[in-house]
Formats: sequence, structure tokens, C-alpha cells
Amino acid sequence: MEWFKSRGLLTEFENLQSTGWYKQLLIEIGIVVIAPLPYLDDFKYQEYVDMFKADIQYTYNEILLSFMLFRCYIFVRYSLVASQFMSPRSKRICNINGCEANLMFAMKSIMKQRPYLAILIALLVTIFLFGYQLRLFEGPISAASGQDFNSYNNAMWNVIVTLSTVGYGELYMKTFFGRVVGLIVCFWGTFVVSYFVVTVTNMLTFAAPEEKSYTLLLRLHYKEDLKKYAVNVLTSAFKHRSVRIHRPDDEKKNLSALRKFRGNMLQFQQAVHRVRNYYDGDSEIDILMRLIDNLREDVSLVKEEQQGMTESIEKVISFVKRIELLTVEPNEKKSSKKSSSKKSSRRTITTSSEN
Repeated sequence: MEWFKSRGLLTEFENLQSTGWYKQLLIEIGIVVIAPLPYLDDFKYQEYVDMFKADIQYTYNEILLSFMLFRCYIFVRYSLVASQFMSPRSKRICNINGCEANLMFAMKSIMKQRPYLAILIALLVTIFLFGYQLRLFEGPISAASGQDFNSYNNAMWNVIVTLSTVGYGELYMKTFFGRVVGLIVCFWGTFVVSYFVVTVTNMLTFAAPEEKSYTLLLRLHYKEDLKKYAVNVLTSAFKHRSVRIHRPDDEKKNLSALRKFRGNMLQFQQAVHRVRNYYDGDSEIDILMRLIDNLREDVSLVKEEQQGMTESIEKVISFVKRIELLTVEPNEKKSSKKSSSKKSSRRTITTSSEN
């Protein structure tokens, strides 16, 4: 909690009760507390099996030992916490995206990243763990039932058969605790089998490039078949026509030629239907032609814009030329007036000097 408080994920007033983490803490304490105790060796649990009319006894320490095997949860939890999906970076990224990097998120991520390894570990742990429990609970009644559960191999085989929901029936649970273990294995087996089916389905699902390649290969294959069936149709039609012309009275040959023609025509129609099924969407040629049309439209738009720009530039140039003409003409008039005044003054000076 101190780490979460230092990161600003929890306030200073949060505690185990307000966050709800005390539930997980109590579960883990309960799992760790269960263990064989020295003073329970003399206490025994007795059970009478009506089917075989036999009494069996367990010590309480054996029962506690079987439940102590659930400490494997601690190992699983440690593996999830030590993974990259519960690191500080994962917690920051999950908080940004509005989720929480908890044990469930880490388990989903690992099962999605490495599904085959997750299935293998789940199967091995289930077989060895529950196989030991069945050997412990069903072993005392092996002599009376004739089913040797003292053999660890038989116990594991029974777990495998129960886990896969097959149930051959040569080995089965007869005691109360053995049936409890079998019930847990049944429910756990449904999860493992369903996860295995989902993993295999995802493995056999095409990726996008693979789907495209598969579709293209089928198109080419069906087009080749279409060509063959078209040749067969033309050949059978020509033969039927030649039989009708050269042997119009031979009904058997006419009927056989007609049947061949109809059979080939039916195969041709089926091939056409298959080809059309794979050409429902746009083909590569259609997409290419659409891209070319779009490119032509873009080029025409660019040309129109260039023409508009050239016209505007010409207007600006003509406007600038007009302004230059307007500024040049008064200057020329002023210069002509000055030159004429100078000339007149010179003329008056010359006439005065002559006089």
C-alpha cells in the first residue's frame, strides 16, 4: 500500500478495509495456515463405504496435507506478480487506459501471449496435484474395491480421464473426499478443455495476409477448373451436334451425347457459382482502376488550380502595368512642361539680347 500511496494511486487515508484488499489477505492467510500439526497424529477420520462394506481411516494430518497442496496458489501469484504485466510500467499504462494491472490482467495477458505453455503447466500441475490427492483418499479402499489407487500412475490416469470428461469407468472415486476431488477436477477440466479448444481455434484462424493468399489461390484454382469445364461443355456440345446431324436415327447415341452435355453444363454452372462466390468483393483490378480514376481526378483538380493561379497572376501583372503607366504619364507631362518653359525663357533672353 505504501508503494501505491507514493505513486499517488491511493490517498493517505486508504487502508486494507477501505480498499477491500483484506479479503485477498484473509484468503492467503487461510491457505498458508492449513498444515499438518504434530498433536493431530492420533486423531483419525473414519468412513464406511456401503458399496464394498469396508471401513477406511484417515488421520487428520493426511487431510490437512491434501489441502496444504493448494499452496501452489502462492507460487502462481508470485509468478504473475513477477511478470512484466504487473510491473510499474504496466500499472502506469493500465491507469492511462482506464484499467487495472491486477492478477487477473496478468493471467489473461500470459494466457494470450503464451497459450501453449499455460495449457501445459495447467495440465501438469492438475495431474500431479490431484493425482496425489486421489492416491491419498482412495488408496485405503484399494484392497476391498480391487482398484489399485495406491499406484500413483493409476491415480494420475484417473485424473486425466476425468479431466478430459471421458470417464472410461475402470477406475472411479468411491470415498467422500475422493468424490470431492473428482468434482473439483470435473469443473476444472471444463475450463482447461474449453481453453484448449479456443487456443486450437486461434491457431487455425488465418491472419489477414494468409486469408488474402488463401482466397487468391482458390480464385486461381477455380478459374482453372472453370476453363476445363468450359472446354468439356464445348466439346460435348459439338459431339451432340455432330451426332444429331450425322446419326439422327440413333436414339442411344443422341441420349448419351445429350446426357454428357447436360452433365458438363451442370459442372460448368457449379464452377461459375464457386468463382462468383470468391469475386463478391472488389478484385485487385477493380481497386487499381479506382485508384487510377482517383488519380486522374486529382490531376484534373491540380490543373484547374494551376489555371486559376496563372489567370490571377496575369491579372496582377496587368494591374501592375496599368499602375506603372499611370505613374509614368504625369511624370512625362511634368518634364515636357519644364522643358517648354526653359525653351521659352531662352527665347525671350535671345530676343532681348538682339534688341
